[in-house]
Amino acid sequence: ANILAYDKVRYHGHPIAAVAATSNSIAEEALKLIKVEYEPLPVILDVMEAVKADSPLIDENLRTNDDPSLPASNIAKTNIFKSGNIEKGFEEADVVLEKEFDSGTVHQGYIEPHACVARFTEGGEILLWVSSQGHFSLRDQSAQLLGLEPSQIKAIAAEIGGGFGGKTTIYVEPVAALLSKKSGAPVKITMTRAEVLEASGPTSGSYMKVKMGADKNGKIVAADATLKFEAGAWAGSPVGAAAMCIFTPY
Repeated sequence: ANILAYDKVRYHGHPIAAVAATSNSIAEEALKLIKVEYEPLPVILDVMEAVKADSPLIDENLRTNDDPSLPASNIAKTNIFKSGNIEKGFEEADVVLEKEFDSGTVHQGYIEPHACVARFTEGGEILLWVSSQGHFSLRDQSAQLLGLEPSQIKAIAAEIGGGFGGKTTIYVEPVAALLSKKSGAPVKITMTRAEVLEASGPTSGSYMKVKMGADKNGKIVAADATLKFEAGAWAGSPVGAAAMCIFTPY
């Protein structure tokens, strides 16, 4: 669904159609011939707005923690990590400090945009030349979306101009593969810089509330944090990893 929208365009930059041509200019002219009618929907731009009970639903089928007994929600998952008696720890603290933080969405800004060359062979196999931090992962993800066995796809990794965690998933590969199958020729797709910023994975914006207590000797005796991370139009923020890491330096 994030590769090409099929029922709802969920964000500015969400792809809706793909065109292959023998030149960029012909492809651009063909794109102009595609007419789309949009029905404007409410916009949600931060996590605190998204988690409100009356907030518009981004995905009407999403249930928190995949629990079918719960109503649809924008909260995809909850994680709780707990150790010790936190109430007792704060009672023993001589100093308690509590602060709130907001961090905006930030894109990694790697030098090279997402790009792929795909060739569909006469034997029904696909060759992919990918810009990736893990070409086996891209192979498997593409196979799943295309309804193929991983053995039917060979992914060849090119050197990348930076990744920073942002080149571990697919964006253009299945589309290039399908266009190659339809056209009978190799197909190359390269995102523009604007497309990278609009339609590929940045780090999550977040809200964080942190409370810590220390005794008079400076020893931390209690720590509590509430983390709310944005995942954008689909579930998948690294909030679980953040919960595991937030107090590990202490």
